[in-house]
Amino acid sequence: ASEYAVAKAAITASCGIISSLIGGYIADRIKDNGESVSVGRQLWVPVAGNFLAIPCWYMAITSVDSFQMAMVWLAIQYLVAECWFGPTISVLQASVRQKTGGTAQGLFTVTGALGNLAPAALGFFYEQYTNVGPEELTTLLVITVCSCYALSAILFGASAVSSNDKTERAKIS
Repeated sequence: ASEYAVAKAAITASCGIISSLIGGYIADRIKDNGESVSVGRQLWVPVAGNFLAIPCWYMAITSVDSFQMAMVWLAIQYLVAECWFGPTISVLQASVRQKTGGTAQGLFTVTGALGNLAPAALGFFYEQYTNVGPEELTTLLVITVCSCYALSAILFGASAVSSNDKTERAKIS
């Protein structure tokens, strides 16, 4: 357990930071390509990251080859999944009026904090069924986390399309 805790902390910190920086960099390049495009275009970065995270998470959780291989897949999962932060903040800043930027950022932070309760909720749910073993926990983690990644990708995509629609309507008006 302590080996996992150290590996998870190192992966979360290093791969999460790298992914956030790369996601922000790619989003900035998309935004600053000289074309007149919607800010929503940047949200395709987290769409791709979330969809790529699904098979990586599956491999990290179901990897039976070795602990090290599971950690490699977990690191790859963090590298592709955590790219959402930069593009999301960029779109948030560009989408709200200057007078409401602080409130919007505060709401964003609150939703992130609420999302961080998901692991505790899963643990509570799992603990309620004391007759289940590691296989059921694996299944629970695969289904819930992969479903959340898919839902997140769909919602980022819907937001990207919605932002593009608003930009096109604004150009016409």
